[in-house]
Amino acid sequence: MGQLTLNLIAISVFLVTFTTLLGPLVQIPQAVPAIVAVTVVAIAIIDQAQWNGTVGNLLLGSFNRFSAGQQQRVLHHEAGHLLVAHLLAIPVTDYSLTAWEAWRKGLPGQGGCSLTSAP
Repeated sequence: MGQLTLNLIAISVFLVTFTTLLGPLVQIPQAVPAIVAVTVVAIAIIDQAQWNGTVGNLLLGSFNRFSAGQQQRVLHHEAGHLLVAHLLAIPVTDYSLTAWEAWRKGLPGQGGCSLTSAP
């Protein structure tokens, strides 16, 4: 499993525990946190097994729009790929800087570069 999937599972376990303990104070039935946790864990597992974490990447990418630091990290990371490809004379065919753009182009992760084979 990927790190994002494990983090989602850990957050689900925490929320179930927290809601189970404090739920009676705000009149939340005990079945609600259990159903939410099972749903989140099932989605995380299916995402990882069936779609290689694509849904998690898109979800994380949507939150990254609000973080300038994360956007800069992805930008510098992909710029590194482009620089190394240029220095090694490997043609770059395409690139993306957001998870949504990467998904539309068939690239995994938060961004990506498509390179052709070296001449």
